[in-house]
Amino acid sequence: MSTVDIKSFGELLRTAREAKKLSLPHIADALKLSLDKVESIENSDVEALPPATFTCGYLRLFAKLVDLDEGDIVQSYYDTIGRISESGGLSSTSDLPAQVSSQDLAMRIVSYSLVIAVIALFLFWIIGNKKDNATPVAPAAAEKNIGASEADTTLQSVSDEQSVESEKAPEINYFKNENTTPAETTEKKTVVKDVLDRSAEQIKVVEEKNAEQVKKDEILALAKEAKPVADSGNDVVQVSSTDDCWVEISDANGQLLFFSLLNKGKTVELQGQEPFKVFLGKATAISMLLNDIEYDISKHIRKNQVARFTMTMANALESQVDQASTENKPAAEEKTISEEL
Repeated sequence: MSTVDIKSFGELLRTAREAKKLSLPHIADALKLSLDKVESIENSDVEALPPATFTCGYLRLFAKLVDLDEGDIVQSYYDTIGRISESGGLSSTSDLPAQVSSQDLAMRIVSYSLVIAVIALFLFWIIGNKKDNATPVAPAAAEKNIGASEADTTLQSVSDEQSVESEKAPEINYFKNENTTPAETTEKKTVVKDVLDRSAEQIKVVEEKNAEQVKKDEILALAKEAKPVADSGNDVVQVSSTDDCWVEISDANGQLLFFSLLNKGKTVELQGQEPFKVFLGKATAISMLLNDIEYDISKHIRKNQVARFTMTMANALESQVDQASTENKPAAEEKTISEEL
């Protein structure tokens, strides 16, 4: 559907393109769009175009290719949308869906609690069954009719014999037998000592890992509890691009710091108050710093290379701690004690 007035943004772009003798395939290749989408732009067919955020980026790049004012073309685009909306011809469009956190700590705690409760009930049930099924001990058989003095004498004799045997019991050497030489015995003792030493080293490594994890948790806790450095509004965001990408960034005060296409090889520095709300049209081409700390945006990138997230100093510090922990992680032992033996 195409309902536009004369001098609409599409007609302006088409006239300028024809004046510069540029073909539609050339423009489509430069914008990385299909021919149908470029024709929709020149026909001002707003309903066939992507959401306004993306379309504005394409229009700015198109205007730059044909030497037109980017702001005038974008304004004409919004004027066209307004006229069509007033006439009731433009269907409502929905923005990109908000990200849903994949790690809900509360839900994990509830799940663990339910598992523990089920295990406890199962153990109580087993213990109860054992008590119910316990078999009473049968009474001892009647003793034979023997004299008390004879029984005492027999018991005392057995006790004395056991004492004598225990005193005469030879020492047992667990490291040698009849066919074992002294050299083999020494070698086996050395192997056992080496195994015990390795076991002590493994225990030490585990303790060091636990200490490192505790230190990391303390750093993360301090980072999350710390007050934002942004109270003065002097937080600095640096954005660099390896390809053309649409970028939108606003700060905690709602001020729009950047709303434009960031060209390939360009870097911009923005100053405001964190947290910053960020939208990237082609996030794989973007790298970001927050107050000179590298900010990991990879976990926010969707399959269509779009990213929408909130940037905070706490998250930047957390990413930095995770990276340092990964680089310094000691290699795990491959052999077990049983294999050494």
